[in-house]
Amino acid sequence: MRTARFIVPIAVAACLMALGCKKKPEASKEEKPAPDMGTPGEAMDMAPSEAGSMEPKTADGFPKLRCDDKEEFRRKSIKRDKKGRIIHCYLKAPQVLSGVRCRAGGYYTTLYPSGRLKECTIDKGASVKLGGIKCAGGAIKLFPDGKLQECRFAADVLEVNGVQCHYSAEFHKNGRLRRCSNVKEYTKGKLTIGAESWVYFKADGFLYRADMAKNPYPWKGQKCAYAYFYPDGKVKTCEIKKKIKINGKLTPLNVTLCYSPEGKPTNEVDGGFTCGNLKKAIKLLKKLKK
Repeated sequence: MRTARFIVPIAVAACLMALGCKKKPEASKEEKPAPDMGTPGEAMDMAPSEAGSMEPKTADGFPKLRCDDKEEFRRKSIKRDKKGRIIHCYLKAPQVLSGVRCRAGGYYTTLYPSGRLKECTIDKGASVKLGGIKCAGGAIKLFPDGKLQECRFAADVLEVNGVQCHYSAEFHKNGRLRRCSNVKEYTKGKLTIGAESWVYFKADGFLYRADMAKNPYPWKGQKCAYAYFYPDGKVKTCEIKKKIKINGKLTPLNVTLCYSPEGKPTNEVDGGFTCGNLKKAIKLLKKLKK
């Protein structure tokens, strides 16, 4: 039996020599094991400080919102899509979504069905630059393709398409200004809009509307607090806000005057406006106040 004990080891050694077999080298002591990436299909939930530009995902690659569900009204605010994925909620911690660091607390976050960010409030100390516009310190909205739709500027005033915009602005899909509040007088062609007015543009740059309650626009002896314009700059509608004295008391009067492309008063213009007549409006108001 003592002889048999050495037969197997000798036979194995002979086999290894014949086949040129080598013993597998032991792992180096400095070699580190592969990082644990979790179970396949399992979502990874990272703390904001660890996340960086990465976004935690669900099993199908959809962004995983970390929602605050401690209070009842916040639990009820959670909305899901048809697949059960969360697309709207209040975050419990700041989270990076579509490159934007969204604020937590009493600020909601919404995703598009594609998983792209739709809107949120930018986190304190964070900023994002989209289409040449640097946004920070307020709400931000994006189009489905990720382009900027609306945001609060990082600066108090920013010039956009020739307009000195105050605090924030909205944009068209082509990146042109849609609307903002101008801090300085703005002139385009024959139009001059006073400061502290809201100006509205079409995607081609056509200034079609202005809200000018603080600095009414003069037109044919009237002062327009709100106005729509024709492409050549002529007034299409002029909303007058004034007070008239009836029975010794000042009574507010709001009436919309309409004008043809030639600048003549008319009772009808396209766009669904209800056109009024100043004299008839005053007469009617006096009658109602008797």
